[in-house]
Amino acid sequence: ADKTQFEQNQERNPAMCASDHDGKLEKPLTVSKVIGEDDSHEEHPAWYAKYNVNETSLEDQANFFSMFFLDYVSPIIRLGATKPLTHEDVGVPSICDRADVCYEAINKTWTAQIIKNDALNEKAQAKYDAKLAKMTPEKRLTADPFLKRRPNLKAAIVVAFGPWKLFLGFFYMLISALLNFIPVLILEDLVMYFEKGGTPDAHDSVV
Repeated sequence: ADKTQFEQNQERNPAMCASDHDGKLEKPLTVSKVIGEDDSHEEHPAWYAKYNVNETSLEDQANFFSMFFLDYVSPIIRLGATKPLTHEDVGVPSICDRADVCYEAINKTWTAQIIKNDALNEKAQAKYDAKLAKMTPEKRLTADPFLKRRPNLKAAIVVAFGPWKLFLGFFYMLISALLNFIPVLILEDLVMYFEKGGTPDAHDSVV
């Protein structure tokens, strides 16, 4: 007799199908637990638990020198050397990196820019109208139109986040570029050194 559909599927993959008494197909068996995931919450070591990263981020707890030398990431690196990190280990993001905080800060400074520009445009419009009133009809036709001053989004962002943070970001970018570029110069210098006999006077050193 011909084999039923269930028997054919069971021969192909017996571990994925189950049958009732009528021989009807049931849903494939699924894994209910992720491999390597522990149901019980693993507590942090005492030296890391004191940072309370689920309430305040490591960046917000850092002082100026810790921020400048990036020393505040040392605890999370030390913890990562002992176990795979999870989102609970990393903790909450910094206040300045949260979307709602960034939106409120930029919206506040942007609104202030609009109010300031409206006041300046009103004064400038009054001066422009007074100047046009003194002109003859012929000169009014050739006069330049009044241009309103527009809000400056760049200035709003700088005021919202602070110029020192932007400066620090550019400084870190410069250091990163130098660290990536200087090893290339050193390698080129070593290649030239060995190609020309390995003597210090054989070439002009780049570094």
